[in-house]
Amino acid sequence: MDIRYALLLGFVEHYLLTAGDVRRILTGWIFAEMRSRVAFIARKLTMMPRVGGDDAIGPVAVVPFGLPSVLRLPADEEDKADPYLADLLASDRGRLAFIDAGTTGTSFARDILPLFRPKDVEHMAGLNLDLSQYDAVRAKARAIAQRVAASGRPMPPPPDQRWTKIQIELFERWVAEGFPP
Repeated sequence: MDIRYALLLGFVEHYLLTAGDVRRILTGWIFAEMRSRVAFIARKLTMMPRVGGDDAIGPVAVVPFGLPSVLRLPADEEDKADPYLADLLASDRGRLAFIDAGTTGTSFARDILPLFRPKDVEHMAGLNLDLSQYDAVRAKARAIAQRVAASGRPMPPPPDQRWTKIQIELFERWVAEGFPP
């Protein structure tokens, strides 16, 4: 969790130190980090059984302010290979490469995929749309853009938080740039 917070603060710092078009992409990253990643990890941690420590705190893990020096990983190999966490790592690597290169274009893996929370991906899979797959999102991009920007039948539906104007603009920019992978 500390790494996610550090990345979030790093994005904010980078935003404050840059100007121009890059700021819009960084703003999208900041909201995606807060809305999807930190929230996802916090939910996952609070569903895990608590190991050791004070039983008065409760039966489940809590989000720590600092990670312990020894981290117990799940015994089941499937739990270690969570697809969302693998995508998260790939996106973080893409973001670092983006910052290092000083480029200004968008990318599905780096900028768009993080906009979709795991619950969004799961919900839309039931409607035959895999938001985790580039080709599927590209094929339905205009419809997705209309739904997240619509006020009549908003996506995601209440009580979930709607996309911000910056997130919608980031998605629209990706479409306008020709759907970079």
